[in-house]
Amino acid sequence: MTVVEQVVEQVDEVVGKLLEMPGSVPRDVPLLDLGADSLVLIELADKIQHTFGVDITVVQLFEEIVTIEAITRWIEQERTLPAPAAPTAPTADAGEAEDGAPRPQAPAPIADQVNHLIAQLLEMPGSVP
Repeated sequence: MTVVEQVVEQVDEVVGKLLEMPGSVPRDVPLLDLGADSLVLIELADKIQHTFGVDITVVQLFEEIVTIEAITRWIEQERTLPAPAAPTAPTADAGEAEDGAPRPQAPAPIADQVNHLIAQLLEMPGSVP
């Protein structure tokens, strides 16, 4: 299973939980047609922003990014945009910053982040099986 397929599947689970829909949520049906309201979209936008670090607004979820498939494409698109180049300075050790402090870890893969999000929404400790 590719990372994109994992994201689609896990976003499907998050939306299903928010909409209180058992089973798989249709991925090509607008969320509003499935019963989502503004409160669900607010919570979904917040979870996406905090989990994936991508900016998505409730207005976008109402008007443009209206299906699970579209949400997944948005996450992938925003996560793969090149970051602005930062000047690099030589350091003594690749694991330490110039001041000797440890460098921050790279962000976890999308699938791990979505898994964590689902665990939080389902109020489950650890990760979702």
